[in-house]
Amino acid sequence: MKTDCAKLAIVAFCCFTTGVWAQVLPTALLIGNSAYQHTGTLANPSQDARALSQVLSKRGFEVVLALNLGKEQLSHSVADFATKLKTSRRGVLYFAGHGVQVANDNYLLPVDIRNGSSEAIVGGSISLNAILAQLASVSPDAVAVILDAC
Repeated sequence: MKTDCAKLAIVAFCCFTTGVWAQVLPTALLIGNSAYQHTGTLANPSQDARALSQVLSKRGFEVVLALNLGKEQLSHSVADFATKLKTSRRGVLYFAGHGVQVANDNYLLPVDIRNGSSEAIVGGSISLNAILAQLASVSPDAVAVILDAC
């Protein structure tokens, strides 16, 4: 009996690790930045990210809900999302919060951004083009990027 259980465990391990039986869930990174420290708070982004989290969770997504991220947290969250896309192959990136365009590039503003010049904004925020390039580098099958920025 012990031998049969051991054989079954080995077969199960091989099946799940090769993906024969495993179903990889699509992943979602939902960012809601409301509590801006230097530019005034926004009422809806965190609430909207939470609401979308519930909807996508019910639809079988592995959801990462990230609220009120500073620049470092935002960078790490996007990097982690890109890493997960290598396996899940499908995903949703949602950002609600402040955004701005500088010199034909869009930037997502973290909650610790300070008011200032264009150079300060570029240095203190995350470029949407850089995010898109990072996601494209893992060659996912499909990624929806939804921006709800003001």
